[in-house]
Amino acid sequence: MGGNMFISNNDRIVARRSSLAALHNRPLRIDGGVIILCTAGRAVVSLNMCRYELSTGVEMIVLPRSVISVEEADGDFEVIALSFTRECYDEANFRIEAQFFHYIYNNPVYHHTAGSADIARKLLEVICNTYEDRDNRFRDAIMTGYLRNILLGIYDKVQRNYLYDNVATGRREELFHRFIDMVMAHCTDRRDVAWYASELCISKSYLAGITRSVAGKTPKEIIDEHIIQEIKLMLSMSTNTIQHIADAMHFPDQSYLGRYFKHHTGQSPSEYRSLL
Repeated sequence: MGGNMFISNNDRIVARRSSLAALHNRPLRIDGGVIILCTAGRAVVSLNMCRYELSTGVEMIVLPRSVISVEEADGDFEVIALSFTRECYDEANFRIEAQFFHYIYNNPVYHHTAGSADIARKLLEVICNTYEDRDNRFRDAIMTGYLRNILLGIYDKVQRNYLYDNVATGRREELFHRFIDMVMAHCTDRRDVAWYASELCISKSYLAGITRSVAGKTPKEIIDEHIIQEIKLMLSMSTNTIQHIADAMHFPDQSYLGRYFKHHTGQSPSEYRSLL
């Protein structure tokens, strides 16, 4: 299952109601992005290894390269999901400053008031109707415009209320986010804390102080969490053998991978896969 689980081969942007059943206890890396508005029920969603509760009127923005899964959900849990390819995302966010997306990455959930939730729901329903209008020759362009309008509306609120007043991006916070970005990019072949510290031009002990103060975890714990997440993603694709995963993750062999995975999860890779 690929990162465009809501995107068909013929669509760059899709809007539909969903229970997100395909994400239940199955992590997925999103290639493009998704805007999710909960319209009924409740669920606990893991996004980039942070847990968020979605209930009626709560909106989540999932940016490219994010990993998402649903850990638990009520039987009546339902959302409207607006998903889009990376190309569509790049067009829609034109001239929106990177600091905004840095903020959204760390604050992906917005709790609407009753009034604003109704407005958001009605807008997404309009987009759903546009998506279903297959005969509209300008459907994709119209929906990309809607996506840009949504992003600009959120950008305005964040810029006025949070971006410059409440976000203090000091050196330690900036280094922490650079470390996380590096781990996301390199954890498949780099597991040593020393390498990350060297790339950041700081000592291992200074990096440990940063991660403990910001996340309450050691650098090694953060690296291990991302590695386990990558293994789970690969296990979710039935075409990947355990040996292939071990090779892709640069483990000496599949036995070493199995011991590592079980140490951190309490399950063997095969046991985890059998529950998907």
